[in-house]
Amino acid sequence: MKISKYEKLQIEGFEGTIGEWAAVQAGTVGSGGNTTTLPRPEPSRESASTTSQPIAPPLISTAQAHRLWLEITSENQRAVVIAIVKRGGRIAKDELQAETKLPAEELRGVLSCVTRNAQRVTGDDDAKLIDYATFEDGRWGYEIAEPALTVLREKILGTAATLVS
Repeated sequence: MKISKYEKLQIEGFEGTIGEWAAVQAGTVGSGGNTTTLPRPEPSRESASTTSQPIAPPLISTAQAHRLWLEITSENQRAVVIAIVKRGGRIAKDELQAETKLPAEELRGVLSCVTRNAQRVTGDDDAKLIDYATFEDGRWGYEIAEPALTVLREKILGTAATLVS
């Protein structure tokens, strides 16, 4: 793949698989075991806002996850994080609302506060502890990515074992 095609993908959007998009984002493209490393330009906020592809939020490190758990002091924020962790890191929106007994508007506010805590702890305006998730049946909900999920599982459940609902 030539750099001009890579640049074209950034300008026009990408219509490949998630794995192919990840390879392009990582700067490596190839097939059959032949991998080519492409020069990767630094993304800008302007280019990120014009692309049709979602850009994953930065991962929260293990140390940041420990500190973030200490920063989450609100009962509702903790309830939301605990509910997601107890479900193995992913939960549908309706299930989260049922478990926390929070109406949709209040849940949005709680999630916003958790995001602000993550941004403060990481120093990154794009950081998120809880991100959106889409399930195979078309429902959507929320998820906590690794390595933060492992840290929170240990803090909340006292175990690093994966739980599945």
